[in-house]
Amino acid sequence: MKIAILGRQPEISLAELRSLYGSAVTPFGPEAALINQDSVNIDRLGGTIKLAELESTLETADWQQIRDYLTQLPRPTGDSKALLGLSTYGFKVNSKEILATGLSIKKAWGGPVRIVPANKGTVISTAQALHNRLNEAGNADWLVVTNGKQTVIGRAEQIQDIEGYTARDQARPSRSAKIGMLPPKLAQILINLASPQPGSTLLDPFCGSGVILQEALLMGLSVIGSDNSREMVEAAKQNLNWLAETHRLRSWSVELADAINHQWSVPVGAIATESYLGPAISSPLSVDQQRQIKAEINELVIAWLANLQTQVLPGTKVAFCLPAWRIKDGFSRVNILDQTVELGYTLEQFAPPDQPLIYWRPGQMVGREIIVLRRQ
Repeated sequence: MKIAILGRQPEISLAELRSLYGSAVTPFGPEAALINQDSVNIDRLGGTIKLAELESTLETADWQQIRDYLTQLPRPTGDSKALLGLSTYGFKVNSKEILATGLSIKKAWGGPVRIVPANKGTVISTAQALHNRLNEAGNADWLVVTNGKQTVIGRAEQIQDIEGYTARDQARPSRSAKIGMLPPKLAQILINLASPQPGSTLLDPFCGSGVILQEALLMGLSVIGSDNSREMVEAAKQNLNWLAETHRLRSWSVELADAINHQWSVPVGAIATESYLGPAISSPLSVDQQRQIKAEINELVIAWLANLQTQVLPGTKVAFCLPAWRIKDGFSRVNILDQTVELGYTLEQFAPPDQPLIYWRPGQMVGREIIVLRRQ
């Protein structure tokens, strides 16, 4: 059993896990999930930041009882000074109480131990955990998560490789802020929501500079990309050739094509993409501007979904993003679902209908609504 600590937007992280592991995933409080699975690779997960093997389940949320229990846990095996971190989720404890608990554990362990305090709050960040190598032998980042009157404890064994994401994103030879770059984490999430079978072929019909293609290749998939911009096709080819210099990749191809009428020659097992999100904006749109852009996007998305529907087998999933404009009371969204039903698709539901999956950051005027359809 694994403890998964979910990312900045837990509802999206949970949807990704459920797409991969189905009923083996159980939410545990607002920030974590339990995965009844022997093998989980965090490098494939865009929405999970830490993974631990479940060590203990306690029928209490009382911190004093948990503190006493933590002091009884064995010191991790190692040859040098132990580094100790504590990350708590769901508890009403402060940093002073966490430090006192760490000192109690240090005393119980004996020998040289250095406590790594959280830089903020009561959670060791991924950057801290990686910098201090808390997931390596001899060290520990104890994850302590409560949900109601139950608590789970585990030692973080896998930590999201944020440095690897940054390197893949910023070191690519062809990248441009002009085209609203897709974060590699979100690319992974979209791929996982599309549920490609191992070794199958994934299609990105609006591939841009190739971020989704890049992440899919690193997952061991074959990929086909297309775009109606010659500049983007050349950028994607350049980036994938760069990736092939350091990684052993399966087959890939990128071609100049219009997703509305193109016929892809190779059968595909899943589709993950980000289509047109509207023009770049620096100030809120008026209602009339939103209406016009929504109509343009609606026409484009329905056209390429209609074209795609005739080329994929029943059961094939399509994961993609639509724009969602930030407004006072939430988000203004593009509604295409009734039309997709008429085209022969069904919506994959990962959250309650009134809670759409919208990927966004504070300060952004346009977020990305994640939609997953299944070909009937």
